Amino acid sequence: MVVAYQSNQRINLMMPGDILIADASATVSHCGICVGLRNGHADYVIHATSKRGILKEDPSQWGLLSQVFRGNGNGLTKDELAAIENIAEKIMESAAYGSGRACFKSWSGTSSFGNGARERLAKYRNRLENHQGLVKNVYCSELVILSYQLGLGDENHRLFIKKDGKHTLPKTLREYLRTNGNWNEIGDYKPS
Repeated sequence: MVVAYQSNQRINLMMPGDILIADASATVSHCGICVGLRNGHADYVIHATSKRGILKEDPSQWGLLSQVFRGNGNGLTKDELAAIENIAEKIMESAAYGSGRACFKSWSGTSSFGNGARERLAKYRNRLENHQGLVKNVYCSELVILSYQLGLGDENHRLFIKKDGKHTLPKTLREYLRTNGNWNEIGDYKPS
């Protein structure tokens, strides 16, 4: 069983829709999204890695000290969770890890959610509707952000992540979630 901790106290099972953001070597370096439901907790984590590609694996295989973020309040409906999971899986099916995207695009441009991000989302929605795959290349924080944006669809939804996924590093996503009143940092996941 994979749990989150706060002050060394078990506080919650990781749930579908939770976002894991890992610290490695004093830098924020990786993130993933929890999906599926088994025995009352998340069944899998979907994440994009430079070495192994885009993976869907048991949370116990995550192996990184991470902060766990969850939408506050009533959370997400079953339909919203299913839509977010569906997008994450479609990204996994259609995309490869984008090393160039992670190294160059994430550092260039602005992570603000503006016209460029909206235009890319419209393009991705069109590809989905026409069964053309979703994206060709993606990196970890982009996968998480796009899953929420395309899964929820409405940028006015309180848990819609208002960041440009193409230009948002995991540490920028973590700061956004920490300062956005619609998200809670529920604790740390400590790998066994």
